Amino acid sequence: MTNKRETIKQLIKTMQASAEEITAILDLASNDIEEHGQNCAIGGLCGLDQHLEEVAAMLSAARSIHRMKI
Repeated sequence: MTNKRETIKQLIKTMQASAEEITAILDLASNDIEEHGQNCAIGGLCGLDQHLEEVAAMLSAARSIHRMKI
């Protein structure tokens, strides 16, 4: 039970860190659209897909671990 809890806890902490990175990317894009235009802002969002996919994968892993009967 403890290993399962700790694993989920670490996944959540990692998702929090990723969410902070996502927020930073979005903040930069928001500033870029005002200062440099929409092309620059959209270009800054290019790496966002990978971060979102990683968070989705961690969420899926946390749910799977939660469902495990150990």
